[in-house]
Amino acid sequence: MNKNDLRYLKTEKNIINSFLECVDDLGFEKTRISDICHKAMISRNTFYAHYEDKYALLNDIISQLEKEMMESYQDKIMIDIMHNDAKQAVTWCFHEVNENRYLIQILLKCSKDKMKTVLYNVFMNHPIDILMKDYHCNLDNIKIKLNQTYIADAWIGYLEVWLNHYDEISMNDAIDFMVKLCEHPIQIYFQQLVHSI
Repeated sequence: MNKNDLRYLKTEKNIINSFLECVDDLGFEKTRISDICHKAMISRNTFYAHYEDKYALLNDIISQLEKEMMESYQDKIMIDIMHNDAKQAVTWCFHEVNENRYLIQILLKCSKDKMKTVLYNVFMNHPIDILMKDYHCNLDNIKIKLNQTYIADAWIGYLEVWLNHYDEISMNDAIDFMVKLCEHPIQIYFQQLVHSI
């Protein structure tokens, strides 16, 4: 089957949307292939022509989200690192998460660890990879790693709580509060990165 065929792509999108709805309603563990097929109005054979199982489907969705967020975020974060602009970096981060809020909320229900890894990769590891590749930086420095871990854990935990209480705090208030909590460590981190260039 041609994976670029319009019918194939529409069916795949239908499977993904049906899966997300099922997980939102039932939770990941209780979602069965038959639930996804019923909601998508497809046969099990059609599902298995696209995915091996619900875990493969989940991994595909997570990988695609990670790729899209990295592509969108990479240029923005590099400018912020070079200008030591912690507030703008936090703002971009929140905008990326907000743009994918529904999907991230559902995926957090499926696998918190995988989604935390995605957020960590997008907002922490990816900029490091760019610096190492494009600027030939040596970032194998314990101080950088300690600061990165501190910021990442705070950031990811904060984002998760914000997503779960989205209606209770505006994005701007969440950004301002996050900046107050982490501006100094982020600025130190950005300085460490720039000095390693």
